Amino acid sequence: MKGTYVLAVAFLASWTVAIASEEELVQPDKPGKELTKVWGRVLTICPFPERFPENTTTNLAHENDCTKFYKCFLGRGVPQLCPYMEKGSTRRLHYNIFEQVCDWPWRAGCTSCPKKDEDGDYLPSSMIPHESGDCSLYYQCDNGVKSLRRCGPNTCFSRTCQRCVQNPRGGVCNGDWDPIPPPTRPTRPPPTRPPLCRTGNRRPHHCNCGKYYECYDDEDWILQECDGGLHFSPINLQCLPPDEARCRLDA
Repeated sequence: MKGTYVLAVAFLASWTVAIASEEELVQPDKPGKELTKVWGRVLTICPFPERFPENTTTNLAHENDCTKFYKCFLGRGVPQLCPYMEKGSTRRLHYNIFEQVCDWPWRAGCTSCPKKDEDGDYLPSSMIPHESGDCSLYYQCDNGVKSLRRCGPNTCFSRTCQRCVQNPRGGVCNGDWDPIPPPTRPTRPPPTRPPLCRTGNRRPHHCNCGKYYECYDDEDWILQECDGGLHFSPINLQCLPPDEARCRLDA
């Protein structure tokens, strides 16, 4: 992102983009260009001081929410929320996995495949969540074109890991490359049958704060989506600003 707004976002992200170690990023072979573009595989793990002492701070994408990301600290991801697009707005910026900053949604490439950059180059191959909220589905992005993919049995797509994993929550890719075990998380109760459908009733989506279900004709739960980056409140059963909705899918 260019201009003064980039400076504000970069400041909000604070000690954000330390250039990753040579093991993590590879400079493209583009003779004659200044070293302002560093491309490589998308970071999917938080570097740990014992392995990468020169780079212990970086950011990772959230597993399914475009407006969130993880700031790495001592090998662990701390959940963060991208700022609003502008003062008074209810829409938030999206996390850009290539630049490791909160960016305009049309540049971040979370809900649509990234287009060519200012040099006319396509970004490296990446994967984005499916718009339905079904974590078994995702899109593979190559040269600006997306292709529908489905995860294998008992796995869900994680934008953090850029692949299908068994446990996509918390910014940890099943413990892969993780030198210490993840903190103990409370177990969730087994899934229950949906509540009785009565026209107008609403219930939260199982893994996406921006979506919910609403009952129609006393028989069908129809998937709905909150507008403008709002979140569905499981308490008030309506779309509210994220800080008021208190959607806690990652708890």
